[in-house]
Amino acid sequence: MTQNQIKVTRQFAIQDGYSKQVRNGFVANDPFSVAIQFASEVVDVSHYGGEDTYAEYFDKELSIVDASRILSTHNSRIVEIPGYMADLIREEPGYVVADDKEAFFDGSLIGVTVVDI
Repeated sequence: MTQNQIKVTRQFAIQDGYSKQVRNGFVANDPFSVAIQFASEVVDVSHYGGEDTYAEYFDKELSIVDASRILSTHNSRIVEIPGYMADLIREEPGYVVADDKEAFFDGSLIGVTVVDI
């Protein structure tokens, strides 16, 4: 890399399928990591909340196939986001089931693109 080049790192997050908003707290440099991170949190919240929706996944290391199924069931998807947004989202706590204003990125969604995994 020369002195005038900037290294661009791709960043990925979770978008709620209903509201189309990007969830705070979940960011990674690759789509698989953020999918597994989010799906694991969904499983934990479900389990500790007394639900058995994702019981088959509790205490299991999730694969990308598992995570993809959980995201689909949870009506969520992976999106690529701009770097500035990643920094802001990373600083906020992550909520997997809340739909309160605090659960989502509060800003423009310009530059957000859906990623198929």
